[in-house]
Amino acid sequence: MNDYISNLVTVDVDNDKITSFERLVLHLRLRQICTRYKCVVHETENGLHVYIWLDRKIPFWNQISMRAYLYDDPDRLEFDIIRYYRKLYTYLNTLFIVKKDGSYVSKEKKVFLS
Repeated sequence: MNDYISNLVTVDVDNDKITSFERLVLHLRLRQICTRYKCVVHETENGLHVYIWLDRKIPFWNQISMRAYLYDDPDRLEFDIIRYYRKLYTYLNTLFIVKKDGSYVSKEKKVFLS
């Protein structure tokens, strides 16, 4: 099952789901990745939204690995894996900033652009 490939990887980091040490590791990992690829990092009310544009498209499972490496929200990872197996590709790799009722989930503020 390698139907879903993309060159965009998105990461949603929630501060309440990672430790201070993991935040430091995340910073170092992003620094390394963002020197090679175009990245945009937004600060949210509860953490970070990270957008990474790779130089080539990669399969779904490689995206999941990269997102886990960057401490993506574990619930989001699980939901995307379920969507993938159900072939619901529309919402894979999506960062929601607005709920269905129009209220904001998070207010992004750009803090870094490579």
